[in-house]
Amino acid sequence: MSYRSLFNLPADCHYFNNAYMGPQLKASTEVGIALLREKERPYTISPIDFFTGVEQLKSTYAQLIELDEADRIALAPSASYGFANIAQNIDFESEDEILLTAEQFPSNVYCWQKQARKTGATITFVAKPNSGQTWTSAILDRINDRTKVVSMGQVHWADGSWFDLKAIRTRCDEVGAYLLIDGTQSVGALPFSIKAIQPDALVVSSYKWLLGTYGLCLTYMGPKFDQGQAIEESWLNRHNSEDFTGLVNYEDRYKPMANRYIMGQSSSFIYVGVLQSALEQLLQWGTEKIQSHGKQLKDQIKSGLAGTEFSWDEVNPTGNHLWALKLPEKLDVAAFKSDLSANNIYLSIRGKYARIACHLYNDDQDVDKLLEVLSKYK
Repeated sequence: MSYRSLFNLPADCHYFNNAYMGPQLKASTEVGIALLREKERPYTISPIDFFTGVEQLKSTYAQLIELDEADRIALAPSASYGFANIAQNIDFESEDEILLTAEQFPSNVYCWQKQARKTGATITFVAKPNSGQTWTSAILDRINDRTKVVSMGQVHWADGSWFDLKAIRTRCDEVGAYLLIDGTQSVGALPFSIKAIQPDALVVSSYKWLLGTYGLCLTYMGPKFDQGQAIEESWLNRHNSEDFTGLVNYEDRYKPMANRYIMGQSSSFIYVGVLQSALEQLLQWGTEKIQSHGKQLKDQIKSGLAGTEFSWDEVNPTGNHLWALKLPEKLDVAAFKSDLSANNIYLSIRGKYARIACHLYNDDQDVDKLLEVLSKYK
């Protein structure tokens, strides 16, 4: 089966940039177009439609992340929105520490800087070690009795370094710290289990590995946040909001669990429908299939690099969907980018790394073209 045929990628497009913007499935695009056209006939949209699509989406996503309670999922427009809801519902004192990974994506940094300024808490960035120690081990060593929050990715967005979240969860429990995960660069392509990892929150934007649209994010909120305050007050998150005739009877009670944190206009028919279509396909494939295929491609690329100046991290494990080549020290990055562009190769340069993010649509032709360019740098 050609997985590429399920996407609208041209034959000569060698796309290793799913971590930047995931492509959309053709089937999902058709769903989105059909839902867009429904707005031409608003009389066909009933009050219950404001809720059924969202509930179906939450139920489907819960299967992907091994979550029993779909009501622990809130819809947000972005990862920064999800983390804003999380950050404002943690009580900090001046002696508390917020632990982040170095060069973490800013959507999971700025909210903590704001809290640190307000409360006097300290932010500590744990850098990737140069000594042969794994990044996970360095994080475990840094967590202490002052640590109130550990907020990080399942993999690092810049180079794909994988973190042992089970071990970090155990250490967080020992000191009473929150474990908060940005899964945007992993969930949908790398197995993630709420049951196994037990994070206090998980934030995942939909437009990358979930193959959804830009403008929708799914946020799991654990029991510690069940009585929190949302950054937005929406009629949709209130008890009995399904009864349109009673909306003028203002309701103080929130819906249970994470429903109090949902964004306004969360019904978002088009975004919800597109993501629902994508999640159904991802569940059919399974993340293990994506990882297995990615490993084959990664092994081919690494094998083909013999004699070039590119290298990779031998100490820190990575996901097979997202990993990085270390750029040669004297590389003319601008010229390298031009070379990639001239050959219709799409990947991201992140600091001193060339980030490779592959999916089922990538094939031997993509690998051959990439190696053809990389082999010039010897």
